[in-house]
Amino acid sequence: MTTIKLTTQDFKDKVFNYDADKDWKYKGQLPAIINFYADWCGPCRMAAPVLEELSKGYEGELIIYKVDTEKELELSAVFGIQSIPTFLFISP
Repeated sequence: MTTIKLTTQDFKDKVFNYDADKDWKYKGQLPAIINFYADWCGPCRMAAPVLEELSKGYEGELIIYKVDTEKELELSAVFGIQSIPTFLFISP
């Protein structure tokens, strides 16, 4: 498995719908890492191959999502992302 790109709607469907629920409730069954990144970000590009390797090495045990902060402005704002890369670790 490779890292999975999330849109704002994907996030609401697979991780947590912050519009419908006020209390955090992760929808997934496996621990997850969400990587907030941008294509122009040097450190983000350096982290990407490591995250891909982790995704493959921990297949079935861990899910690694990625969110493009340039395209998913709402999601970035909800989490107050001000610097990238930013990693969000979630446990079921």
